[in-house]
Amino acid sequence: MINDKVKMIIENLILSTQNGELNWIDRSSPDKINYHREYYAIAEDGTRYETEVKYSLSTGKWNLESDPSIWVKSEKLPNGSYYIYGGRSDIKTIVNEFRNVIIDKYCKDMKPSEKIVEDALENIAKGISLSTHRDNKINKILNIFGFSK
Repeated sequence: MINDKVKMIIENLILSTQNGELNWIDRSSPDKINYHREYYAIAEDGTRYETEVKYSLSTGKWNLESDPSIWVKSEKLPNGSYYIYGGRSDIKTIVNEFRNVIIDKYCKDMKPSEKIVEDALENIAKGISLSTHRDNKINKILNIFGFSK
C-alpha cells in the first residue's frame, strides 16, 4: 500500500537525518529566518526531499505549523513528485516526528518574536505617513504655481 511506503520513506528520512547520513540544506530567505525555514536534501539515489519549518502569528502568539509536509521529487515518480501532507490522520504523527528531528538538528536558533511583527507594522505605518507627507508637499508646490487638483 502507498501509505506503508510513505511511512517507510519518512522513517528512513528520520533515521538518516538523525545519524547524519542525510544533510538538509537551508534555502530560507534571510529576512524570514527567525520564523520560516525551507530545507531540501538529496538522497544517494538522486531523490530530492523538501520540507519547511514555519511559525505563524495568531492572536498575539507564535504557533508552529500544525500540518507540516514533505515533497518527494524523483524522475521515478509519475509526474516527477509526490506530496506528503502531514495533516492526514494516518501519517500526522510520523510527519510531526520528522519535523521535530529537523527542528532539533537545524532550527534551535529560530526565535520568532512579536518584535518582528512590530517592526514590520511600524515600517508599514511610516510608509503610509511618508506617502501622505510626500503628496501634501507636491500639492503645496502645485498650488504655489497655480496648479491644483
